[in-house]
Amino acid sequence: MREILFKGKTVYTNSWIYGNLINYNDDIYILTKPVSENIFNGHQVIPETIGQYTNMEDMNDVNIFEGDKVMLTDSSGDVKVFKVVMHEGRWVIMRNDTIYNDLYEVREICKVVEQ
Repeated sequence: MREILFKGKTVYTNSWIYGNLINYNDDIYILTKPVSENIFNGHQVIPETIGQYTNMEDMNDVNIFEGDKVMLTDSSGDVKVFKVVMHEGRWVIMRNDTIYNDLYEVREICKVVEQ
């Protein structure tokens, strides 16, 4: 089964948080693991920092999220950085508004360099 997970930076500490996404009173929160049976930790997040988990990992087994920057070395040996985005129902890597490849095709040779 596909894991649905989100990340975002918290409003108060500007640190990354991971969990389930909810919209409550026009604010967006990420809920982390439950404190007890029916009580969750909710953290308000900055909307522009929210990214969905792609269900893929990079060459170092780091989870890849929407909006992450990934590094690839092309066939000529040049190192390039791309952004992970959703395009027409698939995860792709993009640079300078140009789509370069499906993330699935390069996931084992890319490295997350910035989340």
